Amino acid sequence: MLKRRKSIKIARCNEKLSNQIGVPLIVELCERLSLRKKIDNQFGKPGSNRGIKASDSIMTLIYMFIDGALHLEDIQHLINDEHFKSY
Repeated sequence: MLKRRKSIKIARCNEKLSNQIGVPLIVELCERLSLRKKIDNQFGKPGSNRGIKASDSIMTLIYMFIDGALHLEDIQHLINDEHFKSY
């Protein structure tokens, strides 16, 4: 069964915008390319049942680099961003 993708429409609006606007575009691109699945297939499953999947770690780093983060702690502002969470 195919999952319906969110459509992306770029237009002028009066809504409050996020300065992390580029990140959701990359999220959508990665989903359409099945990048998470490809990463997990390449790196395999974590060694324990509580391990973090390779795709979670790599995608977090990708989002950080796109957003201009320098440290792993910088991901916190993405987590707190209302617009990014809604995507």
